[in-house]
Amino acid sequence: MGERIRRSLFVAVGALVILLTAACDGNDSGASPPTTKTASDRATSTTTGAADKAAVLADYRSFWDAYLEAADPMDPRHPALEAHAAGDELEQVQRAFLARASAGEVIRGTVDLAPEVVSIDADTARVSDCYLDSTGVFDAETGERKDTASGVRQLVTVELRLDDGTWKVARITREGDRCEPGER
Repeated sequence: MGERIRRSLFVAVGALVILLTAACDGNDSGASPPTTKTASDRATSTTTGAADKAAVLADYRSFWDAYLEAADPMDPRHPALEAHAAGDELEQVQRAFLARASAGEVIRGTVDLAPEVVSIDADTARVSDCYLDSTGVFDAETGERKDTASGVRQLVTVELRLDDGTWKVARITREGDRCEPGER
């Protein structure tokens, strides 16, 4: 096949591809088709909307619900923990729960959260929380409390990672005690 024929074939195939592409997207105006954002597009955006912040906070709160659910009876491998925690934090909680289970202990009570989203960037979010931990360590058999309530709010910075559509707590860093919600 001569060079001239090969070039003509190449041009013809290129033109056919362009025509087929335009016909398939139903857009014969030559303009780009409108786009819609998916959940993953929103998560990778550095512009944080109210819905993104709400999703981060909802999943953060779900972590604490899972924590309390897995703490009584004490179950380090509870599926709710794995659904809402990841990485270092999941390993740390599982190790602590294993030690408590071995000692015949459970954790009971509530956690009064006051979280605020600090940032969301791609698949990582940061939350600042000034929470009151009203949980206690109890003997699983007798129900007797084994620790003393502190009654002090704790300031923490929480890193969450987006994993298959869920913001999972990956690390909690304690920043200090005696914080006030909204004053960070």
